[in-house]
Amino acid sequence: MKSRRTFLKRSAAAVAVTAARPLFAWQGSNDRIRMAVIGCGNRSGRVFDSFARSGHADCQFVAACEVNKAKLDQWMTPERQTFKLETLVDYRRILDRKDVDAVLIATPDHSHSRIMVDAMAAGKDVYCEKPASNTIPRINAMLDAYRKGRQVVQIGTHQRSWDHFAEAKQIIDAGTLGNITHVIVVQPGTYARAKEPEQPVPAGLDWDLWQLDAPKRPFKPTRLGFRAWYAYGSGLVGDWGAHHVDIAHWFMNADNRVPLRTSAMGAFLAVPDADPEMVPSRPSSINSCAYAIAGTRR
Repeated sequence: MKSRRTFLKRSAAAVAVTAARPLFAWQGSNDRIRMAVIGCGNRSGRVFDSFARSGHADCQFVAACEVNKAKLDQWMTPERQTFKLETLVDYRRILDRKDVDAVLIATPDHSHSRIMVDAMAAGKDVYCEKPASNTIPRINAMLDAYRKGRQVVQIGTHQRSWDHFAEAKQIIDAGTLGNITHVIVVQPGTYARAKEPEQPVPAGLDWDLWQLDAPKRPFKPTRLGFRAWYAYGSGLVGDWGAHHVDIAHWFMNADNRVPLRTSAMGAFLAVPDADPEMVPSRPSSINSCAYAIAGTRR
C-alpha cells in the first residue's frame, strides 16, 4: 500500500513531466499498480502519456473506457495502441474487474462524482481530473465517500508543479513585491455557442451513459462541449478558475481560508444567441472572468 500511495501522491508532478523516451507497453507484474482510464479525451491522454514517459515502472495500464467510439478512435494513437488496452463502454465493467487497482477519471465534469463514488465502493484508488465536479452536492458526495473509505484519492491539477509558478511563489514569499492585498485572476474566452436544433444521436455514442446522472436532454452536438453547459460543466470558472484561483490561494497563503464575500455576474456578450442552458462566461466588457481575493497577505 505504501508504494501505491507514493505513486498517486507523485502523480500530479508526473503530469508536467516531459521526456524523449517513447511510450512502451509493460509486461505484467504483481507489484505494479494496474490502472484503467475512464474517459478518453485530451486530458486523460496527456496524463496517460506523462505516466508512461516519466519512469513509473510500478504502474501498468490495462483498460480504457469511453462511451463515444469516435472519441476513443481519436484517442487510441499508434503509441497508445502498444499498450494492448482492453476497451469498454460502461465504466461499471471497469470497476467489476479484479485486475484494476486504480482508475484515472477524465470524463466530463458532471460525471466525476458518480464515477468516483462508485470506484471507491468497488475498492479502487482514484486519480480524478480537475475540477472535482460542477455542483456542491456532487462534490460533497465525493468528500463523504472519501472520508468513509480507505482508498487513495487525488484531484489532479498541475500548475503547482510547474517551475514558473514555483518561482513566482518564491518571489512573493521573499517580499520582493511588497505586501500584496488584492489578487485579480483573468481568463479571457468563452465556451458558449449559438443555439442549435436537436439531432439524432450519432452511431457509436451511448448518450444515456454520457449524461449519467445529469438531467436527461435530447442530443445536440454542442452538448459534447460539456464545459459550456450548467448541466455538465461550469464554464471558465470551473475550468481555468480551478487552476488560477488555486494559485492565487497558494500565493496568498490562503489555502485554509474562506472568502468573507463573493459576487458574480454574467452575460452572453460574445454569443448573444447562446442557449440559455449554457454558462455565461464573459462577465465584463474586457471579455474576461475576474475573481478577487481581498485581504492582507500574512
